[in-house]
Amino acid sequence: MKKMKRFAAAVLCMSMIFSGTVCAAELSGKETEVQAVENAAVETGEAKSGADETGTEAKVDETEAEVKAEETETEGAVETEAPVQEVENEILPAQETEENIEIEQAPVYTPVQQFVIRLYQNVLNRSYDPAGLDAWTQKLVSKENTGAQVAEGFVYSKELKERNLSNSAYVDMLYVTFLDRKADTAGKNSWIHLLENGVSREYVLKGFVESNEFTKICNTYGIERGDLILTEAKDQNAGVTMFVYRCYKKILGRDPDQFGLNSWTGNLLSGASSADEVGYGFVFSQELIEKGLSNEQYVKLMYEVFLDRKADSAGLAAWVERLDNYTSRYEILRGFVYSDEFRKLCSSFGISVGNSLDPQIIDYRLYRDVLEYVYEVYDGYLTYSLFDIDKNGVKELIVKTGTCEADFVWEVVTICDDGLYYVDSFHAGHSSLSTNSNGTLFCEYGQMGYGTTEIIKMESGHLTGFLLREFLYESYYPEYGTPLEEAYVGDFSLLYR
Repeated sequence: MKKMKRFAAAVLCMSMIFSGTVCAAELSGKETEVQAVENAAVETGEAKSGADETGTEAKVDETEAEVKAEETETEGAVETEAPVQEVENEILPAQETEENIEIEQAPVYTPVQQFVIRLYQNVLNRSYDPAGLDAWTQKLVSKENTGAQVAEGFVYSKELKERNLSNSAYVDMLYVTFLDRKADTAGKNSWIHLLENGVSREYVLKGFVESNEFTKICNTYGIERGDLILTEAKDQNAGVTMFVYRCYKKILGRDPDQFGLNSWTGNLLSGASSADEVGYGFVFSQELIEKGLSNEQYVKLMYEVFLDRKADSAGLAAWVERLDNYTSRYEILRGFVYSDEFRKLCSSFGISVGNSLDPQIIDYRLYRDVLEYVYEVYDGYLTYSLFDIDKNGVKELIVKTGTCEADFVWEVVTICDDGLYYVDSFHAGHSSLSTNSNGTLFCEYGQMGYGTTEIIKMESGHLTGFLLREFLYESYYPEYGTPLEEAYVGDFSLLYR
């Protein structure tokens, strides 16, 4: 019986040692089997002595103690092996990650490709497209384009124009792209000032492209920098361009058209015109004449344009009084153009005023021959006036001819470089001439209680009349300003003022 118990215990221990993963339930089952063997032994040896029973129980206790000891060792072995399995499981993902890194290695770019990619990022604010990268790279490698030309292609691209960058954003982009740094406040404000006063973005780009900083960037990538070639007159001198731009804005109240801007800047650069001549060209342009400025408005404009300030009350009154007393607008212009203030203003743009506007010495005595002829042919009671119809600084002679109201006409004669020039005529029967503060010439007709008012203009050497109104009246008098000063054709006093 003792041998059977020991054999059962030995079998149980061997099973636990080789299993390594025996659960508590299985151990409990083995203990049940041991108990069954004990019970069988007890039933078989009931007749034996109490001493044998006592020995048997001691052996059973010894066997159970051995079983529990083996159970404890087995559980410890199971707990020790479990972390090893976890470590082995962690090794596999690490091996997979290393393989993935080898597959997704970034492509290697040549220095020229890196230069082009940099333009895509800084100018267009996006990643490159492969076709575009290849095309621009080939142009640089083959020396077909320089770095400046490729940069020009990006900055002038339709894609960038459609982003509609503000002047501030445009300058920021140029700093990052061509100087490889953020803009400093003073430098940025200086470039923005140019852009806001008529200088083109092409001119500003040229300044960045031909900088020492961009030269170093090109050298870093092993490419030739090159230059940016600008051919239009407006892109040759910032000061000259800003001066002409200012004339458009201050005098005509609009942005310049490109043809006009290039024409005026070209004349200044070539010496064909000086600043005083440019000022004259704008002030006596047909565009400004058609605005119909009053004498006061005209003087205020002179202050703004040529003195760069608003008119003071005393100065304004003095100049307007001179105009009201028949001083020509040309002479008033000369007074402002040759002032110290305008000379300083021109100097700030890097140009000189010039001395091209000669004093206007017009010998109105030339009209005397005309008046003497009218006096001889018609009669001494006919009248004449002097008035600058086209506002070019020369007063025209407006003289009435004819024998009666039915055939009276106003004949207009002016003075040119080569002498007298006959302009045109308009009906003078039952009429009078007047003007207003805008310098507009009116002719008012009245007969038998019915009257009309016409505006008389002179353009390109021809007169044009525009009907202003029709009216009924009881007693006739001009209502559109001041009657023109007049004298009889035999009185030459107006010619000597």
